Amino acid sequence: MAFSMYAAPFIESYYTRDKLVTASPARRLGGYLLDVTFSILTLGIGWFIWFCIVAPRGQTPGKQLVGLYIMKEDGTRAGGGYTWLREFVIKGLLFGVVAAITLYVLWILAALWCIWDRERQCLWDKVGNTYVAWSPLGYRPPTASDLFIAGLPMPQRLLPEAPRIAGAIPAPQELPHLQ
Repeated sequence: MAFSMYAAPFIESYYTRDKLVTASPARRLGGYLLDVTFSILTLGIGWFIWFCIVAPRGQTPGKQLVGLYIMKEDGTRAGGGYTWLREFVIKGLLFGVVAAITLYVLWILAALWCIWDRERQCLWDKVGNTYVAWSPLGYRPPTASDLFIAGLPMPQRLLPEAPRIAGAIPAPQELPHLQ
């Protein structure tokens, strides 16, 4: 399977480009700048409340505004716990502490990593086995919990030599509890 600069391998295996593609570095930067702006404007309190509302969707407030989702390596959208883990433990604590020690040189390098990475992952995405995806048509990918509740099989991350599976993850209208 050929990798595309527009779709990470797991996404290309499960989704067509009109449903979900790996977010560009520019779109990711836009989401980050919106997060920083709202955090400053609301003294962190409004941003945090908004984050608590959108984290179960695999988003931060900035990601929600630009249509981005945090995706797990298996092709499902991150739920609340995974989003908290990625944003606060991995990105905030782990990279924050290391960044403070390295005078933020490592944090800048970790953030810029998605520019030259073939799968468009920042270093914290690599540590957390996540991707940031964008849905051009507003498609909301299911979480592992969505699939479990609907009684559907969990996706398996495909190896590069594995055949493509079209429609392995159903569209939201095929999940009865999301209608």
